[in-house]
Amino acid sequence: MKNSEINQFGLELVDGFSISSIASGIRKSDKNDLVLVLFDFPAIVVGCFTKNVFAAAPVIVCKERIKNFVAPSLGALIINSGCANAGTGKQGIRDCHELTNILSKRLNLSRGKILPFSTGPIMERLPIDKIKDKSELLISGLGKSNWLDAASAIMTTDTVAKGCSKILVLQDKQVKITGIAKGSGMICPDMATMLAFLVTDIIISSEDLKTLVDYATECFFNRISVDGDTSTNDSIIAAANGASGVTIDSKDKKYEKDWIVFKNAFFEICEHLAKSIVLDGEGATKFITIKTINAYSDEETKMIGLAIANSPLVKTAFFASDPNLGRILAAIGNAGIPNLIVEDLDLKINGYIVFKKGELAKKYNEDKAKQELLKKEILVEVFLNRGDVTGCFFTCDLSYDYISINADYRT
Repeated sequence: MKNSEINQFGLELVDGFSISSIASGIRKSDKNDLVLVLFDFPAIVVGCFTKNVFAAAPVIVCKERIKNFVAPSLGALIINSGCANAGTGKQGIRDCHELTNILSKRLNLSRGKILPFSTGPIMERLPIDKIKDKSELLISGLGKSNWLDAASAIMTTDTVAKGCSKILVLQDKQVKITGIAKGSGMICPDMATMLAFLVTDIIISSEDLKTLVDYATECFFNRISVDGDTSTNDSIIAAANGASGVTIDSKDKKYEKDWIVFKNAFFEICEHLAKSIVLDGEGATKFITIKTINAYSDEETKMIGLAIANSPLVKTAFFASDPNLGRILAAIGNAGIPNLIVEDLDLKINGYIVFKKGELAKKYNEDKAKQELLKKEILVEVFLNRGDVTGCFFTCDLSYDYISINADYRT
């Protein structure tokens, strides 16, 4: 595989990360719902987390424990689906501690070196006894599962597992990056209802890795919306163990080319994962890119994207392929852009001009607009014509199935 290629089917195992995936019966007896990732070699770990003030217990615990991985250390990730362990108060924290205590004894790791993650219904306690009963099976399975198994086990309302890998050749050696994610509903910055995990065998400082994760969070995971709701459990985690023997350093000029190659590959994986979440949006039938052009700032592009992506009226029109495009204009006008001049604004759908300089385009044809909206992928271009900044936001339509899925979520 060339440096520029993404492999989204055969997820690459990365040396030094052993995986186990089992069914513990948290919610369904026949679905794998528990994943353990063991660091066979010392690794650094960095992350970004939800900004929802009702942060889940595992988020609170993980934010504190991740400080133990600024320098390379042995450790593990424990991830469950079927229960968010959110809105559970101090008991939720105690459950996190008990879960990691169970594993720490069997893995010969301190509790603080095990990072917990959860996803599923909120305001339900983690069924510790079920997990405890399966802990031996979980540990004995290390090395017998792969990243696709892990991606499948962390799914909730997702319909497909999400992941991709890249193999790079740097300094005449092979470097691997693999990422997986889950997310389908309750998707909106910051950071969407998502868990994302990236692992690599490169040698990198925690400072440089955190820079990459922060940028990817802001530019990709914070630029998607399915339904405008922000979760309690969002986490994106990256771990690097140096097993490849390849070093990169953003501050050292001798690594400049390799840093750029690795950085771009890391971002490509994050962008792919973010878009995969939107493509798998609950009930979604269309993928929509909102591209804001000639904005004054990057923040303006995000404001426009968010306003359009979070409008139920816009999203239902897309679902119906209804060229009721005034809804887009209403969303733009409500985005909060200061001193926006309507007469400067242009709007295109898949390159077809529908609104020009503050009014309906002279050659606008509704049948043509409808033909564009019938497509499964739609590009909405908003020209503010007030600056030189361009930015994208990604969303999907809103269908009957979204209501059905969420009405039946716990059953």
